[in-house]
Amino acid sequence: MSGGGVLGYAVLGATVLGVSEVAVTSLVAPADVVEHLDGALDLDEALTWIVRALGVIEGEIGRPLAVRQLVAEADCAEATNLVLEHVPCPCPTCAPHVTCVVDGVGSDGAGVAALTSAQWRRRGAVVSWQPGSWRPAAWSEALVVTYTAGYATAPSWLTLAVLRLIEHLWQRTQQAPHPALGQTGGGHDESLPSPGWLLPYAVSSLISPHAVLS
Repeated sequence: MSGGGVLGYAVLGATVLGVSEVAVTSLVAPADVVEHLDGALDLDEALTWIVRALGVIEGEIGRPLAVRQLVAEADCAEATNLVLEHVPCPCPTCAPHVTCVVDGVGSDGAGVAALTSAQWRRRGAVVSWQPGSWRPAAWSEALVVTYTAGYATAPSWLTLAVLRLIEHLWQRTQQAPHPALGQTGGGHDESLPSPGWLLPYAVSSLISPHAVLS
């Protein structure tokens, strides 16, 4: 398996780049996927499935999983704060595993200095700054907050959800009629739709407590 690569996957309705292989494999190791599927995949195939599963789960819960840099913009020049929309779950189960660090606050216009650390502060998901600490040089200029967010390590619910989703999706690629996860032995009918996507019930129940409330 190659190392140190940069990956891209579907997240929050778009495809993004800049997710490192290290960030992905710190959540679920390809070797664990190979073991979970009794050696049916090699390590490179397992990494591909991990990336797919993380993208699906991110889209479902509306939160970043693999650690990466994100950008948020203030709505207008008069704003003195903004809420970071894409942050990890703050629950006690997730808190020991997450990172969410503001890297800088400044304008997206050329030649405008970034705000100093004394001019802004962060409390939870809200970043605020002193009134008048910046002024747009052009009508299209915005104040941007650059931050790094995601799970540095995986809580148990995330590891289980990724493994079960990979198992479910992989099984459905095999020779038909091959039962999807949970359809054997009179279990839950995994072909029934779950809210928002055709997720296995086992996966949906693991991730739903950590989703953004709409």
